[in-house]
Amino acid sequence: MKSKELNPELFGEIHPVEHTKKNHLLESMKLGAPMQPLDFDEEVQSTQKELSELKGDVHHLKDEFQENQQNTKLRLDRLQVSLTKLEEGYSEFVHEVGEKMHQISSRFGEQKKYDQKIQELIDRHNNLLKGYEIRMNQTQRILAQKESELIEVHTLLNNTKMELARMKRF
Repeated sequence: MKSKELNPELFGEIHPVEHTKKNHLLESMKLGAPMQPLDFDEEVQSTQKELSELKGDVHHLKDEFQENQQNTKLRLDRLQVSLTKLEEGYSEFVHEVGEKMHQISSRFGEQKKYDQKIQELIDRHNNLLKGYEIRMNQTQRILAQKESELIEVHTLLNNTKMELARMKRF
């Protein structure tokens, strides 16, 4: 069977002298072994020495922990400041984009109004042109009628002149 040993990193090294003293102490406590006076002074002193070393280690660990805690707090504070700046930048960006979108949409609205007014002007102009075309066509028809009437009158006048000239000869 394998004997169990204590981890020397956790409890410190066990010196061979102490180890043999403990074995000697255990053997003397067995049943039937002769009783010898026990000397606990050395063990108490070594235990007190180990205890003071452990207290020093604990104090050292406590100091390291506090230092790490302060460093972590400083890092977290810096990260918080950076995060706040990022959030502010993001908010400004969103606000600027919103304003620009509003400006663009209002420009599009204005442009739509202008386009509508221009279309109305074009439609009115086209209606005027159609009216002028209709009047022009009517005028051309009237002119053509008047021309044909003029030609008829001219022909009639020529016929009448010829008739008068013929009557003058008779």
